[in-house]
Parts: sequence; C-alpha cells; structure tokens
Amino acid sequence: MKVWDLATRIYHWLQVLLFMLLVLSGFKGTGPHEPLGILLFTLIVWRLLWGVVGSESSRFGSFIKGPKTVIKYFTGRYQQKPGHNPAGGWMAITMIAALFIQCITGITMAGLISPLDNILTTEHLNTVSKIHDAGARLLIAMVAIHVGAIIIYKIKAQPLVKAMFSGIQQQLSNTQSLYFVSMVRAVLVLIVSGALTTSLLLLG
Repeated sequence: MKVWDLATRIYHWLQVLLFMLLVLSGFKGTGPHEPLGILLFTLIVWRLLWGVVGSESSRFGSFIKGPKTVIKYFTGRYQQKPGHNPAGGWMAITMIAALFIQCITGITMAGLISPLDNILTTEHLNTVSKIHDAGARLLIAMVAIHVGAIIIYKIKAQPLVKAMFSGIQQQLSNTQSLYFVSMVRAVLVLIVSGALTTSLLLLG
C-alpha cells in the first residue's frame, strides 16, 4: 500500500544528497559548504513544518511513540502499521534534530547572523566549533546505524529503500488507509521554509 507521499520521498533523497556533499566539503575544507548548509537548513525547516501539516504518515504524531510502544515493538508484540515503526520513528526524529543543530552551529560559525557577533565571544565560538565538529562525527555514526538497520530489514524481506523510492510498503495490505495532502501544499510549505531561512539570514 502507499505510505510515503512524493514530497516526503523527495525530501529524503535530497537530505541524503546534501548530507553526503556536506560531509565531503566539510572534512576536505573545500567546496560550497556554507551554501549547501543553508539549503539543508531550509530543507530541515520544511520537514519540521511538514511534520505538522503534511500527509498522515509524515506527521510526527503518527510515528513518535511512547516507551511502552517501543518496548512492545522490540519484544515482537507490536502490530505493524503503515509508515515508520516505533524504533524507526525515534531514529528519524533524532536524525532531524541532530541535522537541525548541526545547521544552526554551522550558520553561527559562518557568522551569517551578525547580531550574534555582539553576543558570542571567541570562547563561545570555539565551543560552537567543537559542537559542530563532534556533531558531524555523530551524524556519520547515526547514518551508519541507519544503513545497518536497512540491511537487517532487507534480510527480513522489508525493503525500506525501495519503499522510499516508490512510496509503497509491499508487506502491508491495502485495507488500511492513510490521509495524503497535495503537492501544492508541499510547495507552499517550501516557500514558507525558504522565507523563514531568508529572514534568519537577513538579521545579519
């Protein structure tokens, strides 16, 4: 059955692409690292908004579960539902949060928000730099765990990558239904996200 809308799938693969480019440009110290970071920040803002006004399976309320539900999932007592499983949901929100923090620290280090120049001392900026550096390594570790989980699910005949391309989870029946919103709304949310990013940078 259809689980992921087109907007969410485009977001996912753009995030993958931008993350890879940012890792390469960041560790090599060359390339358009700052513009790529701003693009990723805009994308993350879009995802945060989409988690509230997007399609049902993309909304945070549909996949952020409590500890009891997570325990049920790991003990095999959780009934499979469309979208993220309880563990995958927490991995997704953790990844989004980590990327958001990484973007904020990067923008701060780049001096793109001038009012902060009057607040942050050299010591503060050194701390931000250390957080940004540690965050990059943490995100790489998180991605490695994510890839490992994908491989495990593939072995269990649950092709997560294919589902994120097609939007369809084959192991689910079509008797279940989800609410999807239009691409028009996705584009409007993207425009708002771009405006918010621009407003933040214009503070400088």
